[in-house]
Amino acid sequence: MADENTVPRSDSDQDPEKQEAKGSVADRLVEIAHCECTFFRDPMDDAFVRVPIGGRSETMKVESHGFRAWLSREYYVRTKRVPSGQAKSDALGVLVGFALHGGEQEPVHLRVAGHEGAIYIDLADEARNIVEVQASGWRVIKDAPIKFLRPKAMLPLPLPVRGGNVAELRSYINMRDDGQFCLLVAWAIAALRPTGPYPILTLTSEQGSGKSFATRMVCGLVDPNASLLRTMPKEEGDLAVSTQRRHVLSFDNLSGLSPAVSDALCRLATGGGLSKRALYTNDDEVILDAKRPVILNGIDDIATRADLADRCLVLSLPVIAKSKRKREKELMAGFEAARPRLFGALLDGLVSALRNEGTTKLIDLPRMADFAVWATAAEQGLGWPPGTFMTAYDANRRDMTQVAIDADPIARAVLALMDDKGAWQGNATALVVALHNRVSEDARNARDWPKKPQLMANAIRRAAPLLRAVGVNVDYVRTESERTIRIVRADESPPRASSLSSSPSSLRPVNDAPDDPDGLRGAHGADILPHAVGAGDALARA
Repeated sequence: MADENTVPRSDSDQDPEKQEAKGSVADRLVEIAHCECTFFRDPMDDAFVRVPIGGRSETMKVESHGFRAWLSREYYVRTKRVPSGQAKSDALGVLVGFALHGGEQEPVHLRVAGHEGAIYIDLADEARNIVEVQASGWRVIKDAPIKFLRPKAMLPLPLPVRGGNVAELRSYINMRDDGQFCLLVAWAIAALRPTGPYPILTLTSEQGSGKSFATRMVCGLVDPNASLLRTMPKEEGDLAVSTQRRHVLSFDNLSGLSPAVSDALCRLATGGGLSKRALYTNDDEVILDAKRPVILNGIDDIATRADLADRCLVLSLPVIAKSKRKREKELMAGFEAARPRLFGALLDGLVSALRNEGTTKLIDLPRMADFAVWATAAEQGLGWPPGTFMTAYDANRRDMTQVAIDADPIARAVLALMDDKGAWQGNATALVVALHNRVSEDARNARDWPKKPQLMANAIRRAAPLLRAVGVNVDYVRTESERTIRIVRADESPPRASSLSSSPSSLRPVNDAPDDPDGLRGAHGADILPHAVGAGDALARA
């Protein structure tokens, strides 16, 4: 009798004739998987499998390490032998074929998904709990009509607790004022939405302001991950790969963005394809059409290009005074204790957003209109007075416009050109000459200054949204002989801040109250972050 401690032989060591008589190891592996698992493909034609583990089904990629390990174990349990690596590779090739050519097409989700008007959030804990959010309330369930993928680095969200207040988060994150804190919470509410567009949260300040810590706190309430703070990939393909492994993408300590990365982030926020080269090939390309919530932090102004700035919430954190600094260990312990309550408070906001989104109307929809409506619809569940979000959002957009203008040499030159005139018209060649005389020699010799007419036309088109925001309109007039550019200073000042159509038209910016120098009161003079009302728990209480 063999000693129980003897290492089992691999089936690759068997006599070839005996192995052939019994059927190959690869055949047996395929048989086991085919009997126990369900194979399918996602809309991008990646092969997936539903694997029975501990009385539940787990979604995995067919060629993943997790499925390989499960298949090896199942084979050993049945045969008391170890399958060879070649046998597993042969079997997986067949099983990928099952998924791609015999399986149904079904979507696979990371952390958050929507189905029939409800939101499902994967807690990714050991019990595999899932939160179901409906317009009538939220509850924790075990099974959902969603296939969630759980990459190795995904960490669990806390089991939510009722009765929390998002204002408690303010104790752990260094924010300049309540208006910026409002935008931070609104970003988290948007990040828990199944579909975008998603605003890009940008945290800027000098060192010692807690930017990285704030990033970890916010992600801890939306999509905690073992590999959270990463450097920005240099290539679009690497950024595309990240979208397959995390719901929230966070990038730490940035010092500017290249035009290519800036454009890729724009597509991630509002939708558009990111491409990566297919594995083991030189000519196949995979296009990933994904929207993801993104957090950027750094010392410099990061979102300086107009199209990216239009998609950003830029929060400038104040430096923490020496007398107010706390140990990170102490703050983290307090945050972990509060996390279940804070997560529950965010769920209250989601309930309110689902209930009110269809009836929420905004005057003068901003660029990220879907996000603005969603955040406004969540106000009731968060305990905020009507108009709180749009007051803070409009103020932030005005600040961002100025930052982007300061970083755009063409926008600054056009404003200088229009200082002493109401209108200018000419072709791109004439505009090159006109702006040439409005900037310094250093600016004209800079690498990014457009010296050719076509480049100038492209640059003025990119700067047009910024100029429009400060009352200068850029139009294009085509005649029989040429296309001219017309720049006109608007007769009226830029539009007033947008507000709820049902709210008074006298909404004031957060910091505009004469008796409130610290900006701690909202648009109606009420506290901007009162005690949360815990809206919409009917379903959960049932």
